Amino acid sequence: MSGISSSMRGAVVTLAVVVGLALAYVVGTSSAQADEPDPAGPASSETITIRGSGSTSVVPDEVHFDLSVTTRAEGLDDALSRSSAELSTAVDALVDQGVAREDVRTTGAQMRPTYRRVKGQAPEPTGYSVTQSVRVEVALEDAGDAITAATKDAGRALRVGGIRLAVSDETQATKEARDEAMADSRATAEQYAKASGRRLGRATKIVEPRGDRGVFEAQSLSSADASTVTAFSLYAGEQDLTVQVEVVWELL
Repeated sequence: MSGISSSMRGAVVTLAVVVGLALAYVVGTSSAQADEPDPAGPASSETITIRGSGSTSVVPDEVHFDLSVTTRAEGLDDALSRSSAELSTAVDALVDQGVAREDVRTTGAQMRPTYRRVKGQAPEPTGYSVTQSVRVEVALEDAGDAITAATKDAGRALRVGGIRLAVSDETQATKEARDEAMADSRATAEQYAKASGRRLGRATKIVEPRGDRGVFEAQSLSSADASTVTAFSLYAGEQDLTVQVEVVWELL
């Protein structure tokens, strides 16, 4: 080793310094990257699912109801003709009362054979049964007169059912109920987060179960008898429109 020239010793020292600087750079760079905060914030794999509920008061301004006619005859054509004629009479009465034809829509039609059944014998065909039904939408103030007119002008085969009160435009009321439902969910989630020594993060998933928020059932008429129906009144009052949400929150 004593034979190594001074120039070679200088080269070795220089190489050691270069390697040391390179290692220091790598270590320093890695450390700086590790210490640099993530602009997106710390990721959280833990969540909590909380349901929230919100409601607001609304006043129904519409009435929806069903009209149906069931007729029986020996021949299918005859049963269809009679059913259509009686239903048309009821619809014409609604139109005369001011109901727009576009607010009356067909919701169903059923045709099936009928039988006479005697114990111990094979069923004997007797004809056909036909049921046709429509859905009617009418302003609340016109609903009583419309139902009364339809039942008086049609025959005994007419049935009125599915009467419900509805809100024609529930947009603003729904927004208010949604805000309240989200606030309800957040308040509960924050309570649980605090109790567990955590912080509440963002909402990662929001689900609003589907449902008819504007349905307020009224008593239905199981049958309409033109000889006894003289008047029909509906009173809306104030109802609650409710929204439910299910929210998944991050726990930080």
